[in-house]
Amino acid sequence: MMRFIVTGCAGFIGSNLSAELLRQGHEVVGIDNLDPFYPRTMKDANLAMLKAFKGFSFVMADISSPGTYKGLGQAFDGVFHLAAKAGVRPSMADPVGYTQSNVLGTVRLLEFAQRQGINRVVMASSSSVYGRREDDAPFRETDPTDLPESPYAATKKAMEVVAEGMYKASGINMALLRYFT
Repeated sequence: MMRFIVTGCAGFIGSNLSAELLRQGHEVVGIDNLDPFYPRTMKDANLAMLKAFKGFSFVMADISSPGTYKGLGQAFDGVFHLAAKAGVRPSMADPVGYTQSNVLGTVRLLEFAQRQGINRVVMASSSSVYGRREDDAPFRETDPTDLPESPYAATKKAMEVVAEGMYKASGINMALLRYFT
């Protein structure tokens, strides 16, 4: 049995990942602030499903708040960082909120991982980091990501840069996944 943190556990990907980890007999500490970008009823249903598992515990908190990590305990085997303020268009109206959640939240989570000696982190980035492209497909990991076209894309790119810096400074093993919708 292993013990994991899953941020964004009430979302579609986070709840399905958490459920699979729980079905495999692992423990999951799920963190989510229940941001209203997606309907609350959907998140409540996802959480109800997860709470039916014996090894699940839920922390309703903002990942950018330092207090979020104080009561989580120790001995985690890994982190799945799926929490983010989502959406390209809404990020235009709230670049500070997106930066706080997506960048500062990632920094705080990685600081916690480093302090706790957690050496495995999987993080969700976004295809938005590629910006506007001349060709529609195929995308390649080596495609340029230095010209984001929205605050959302910029925060996801910044998250990737922070992760690279933390990897080089601390040796935490990280994998970043650029999801496409």
